[in-house]
Amino acid sequence: MLACNNSFSPKTEASGGCYYSSHCQTIWYCRNQDRFQDNVISMKRAIIRIKASITLSGNSSSATANTSLQEFAILKSLNIKINYKHALKITEVRWFPPIGSTVKINSDGAAKGSPGHSGGGAIFRNSRGDILACFSDYFGVNDALFAELNTAMLAIDFAKRNGWNNIWLECDSSLVVDIFKGNGMVPWRLLNK
Repeated sequence: MLACNNSFSPKTEASGGCYYSSHCQTIWYCRNQDRFQDNVISMKRAIIRIKASITLSGNSSSATANTSLQEFAILKSLNIKINYKHALKITEVRWFPPIGSTVKINSDGAAKGSPGHSGGGAIFRNSRGDILACFSDYFGVNDALFAELNTAMLAIDFAKRNGWNNIWLECDSSLVVDIFKGNGMVPWRLLNK
């Protein structure tokens, strides 16, 4: 069950592999106890033995776990210490408010795959940091550039319709910035916009 799922981390996969060997070993142990020692092991004791073996094996492993809730629940239920990967690089990000009557727009778009399901959203804030408006939208199956650029264009249009003529648009796509500067190619589906 666990070892067959490719999305699990090495930590959970190792525990899953141990599950199968512990299961077989416990069945063999219970059978031998009953047959040669006249000692019947209850199902509850057999399960406790399997869990203890998995816990011991999992805690002996230095493998790392993913940060998914599913893995967290599995490993916690088995009393296995969770080793997470350390962040490779931590970057401080600061949000600076706009000056005066400028409205700052933070927009972002994304696609799950290329192409894949895509969407985007934006937040509009004033110089005090108050949220004036926000939106999100689903764009269907597109690539990330389409999602980023379409979100930025929707944000500018939204600001214009609300009378916010002095805007500061911030996005994380250098391609979108190049397109607005006239140095990049606009995706053909957005040329008319």
